[in-house]
Amino acid sequence: MLLIFDSYRNPRTGLLCHIQFIEIFVVVSKSKILSQRENEILKEKELKASDKTGFIHGEKKATCFQEVPLNAIVENLMYDEAIKALDNRKKDGPRYSWFGIRCSKEKVFKKGGRPVFYGEIKELEKMIPEDQHWRIVALNYLKDDYLIDWTHEREWRCPDNYSFEYQD
Repeated sequence: MLLIFDSYRNPRTGLLCHIQFIEIFVVVSKSKILSQRENEILKEKELKASDKTGFIHGEKKATCFQEVPLNAIVENLMYDEAIKALDNRKKDGPRYSWFGIRCSKEKVFKKGGRPVFYGEIKELEKMIPEDQHWRIVALNYLKDDYLIDWTHEREWRCPDNYSFEYQD
């Protein structure tokens, strides 16, 4: 997903106004055109939430978003494809797909979407109310042989599934 700025002139005041949108890129399998899952997303107009098996902490499921520039999305896609090509042991599909959905950041926020908390999981679990643990993302530079840093995704999460309309 990507944050896009658009602008328009307010007809009443004549001031230039800026609108923010989040471009949502969904983690789905790579395909020639659209995968079955991508077609389902477009037909159902809903992004399915992940649970603990998809890096979500706590009991609540959440839908994950990224707020990054388009060039960073392309870099993620290219890096993911290069790693997959180098490591044939990696059996799961790519983390990213060229498929994306754009929606208003304001609407994501109104549906409960919020920026995540980056840090050491155990530490954050003590600081953040349990009903917000779905917003925790691991960040750890303490182990030289296994660094964890997802901050480049500038992730947002929304509790549960995320329904949308095409005009959103």
